[in-house]
Amino acid sequence: MRDRRGRIWAGRRQGRGLSTYSFATQLGIRPEAINLVSPQEGNCQGIVDVTEYLGADIYVVVDCGELGNITVRTDGESEVRAGDNVGLQFHTNKLPFFDAEGLSVAQS
Repeated sequence: MRDRRGRIWAGRRQGRGLSTYSFATQLGIRPEAINLVSPQEGNCQGIVDVTEYLGADIYVVVDCGELGNITVRTDGESEVRAGDNVGLQFHTNKLPFFDAEGLSVAQS
């Protein structure tokens, strides 16, 4: 949900015994909670900058422009290469939000 300024309302702030409400200013997501999809799909898109083959997994660094570099962990058989245009699909049930102070904000 967004407020009239377009800020994402995430809910009650957790930790340190606080009982205040807060707006999310940052999104945190683990590399394994992102899938590579076609550039027209997903939550954002970018260009593969680096791939690091680790056997069972490949870490893929995607340049998403203003969003910055996002690291994705995919299976070791993926054929993604540097320079490929890709979409990133986030697992929406695994999206932690943080407020301006870096504290976790519970989703409501």
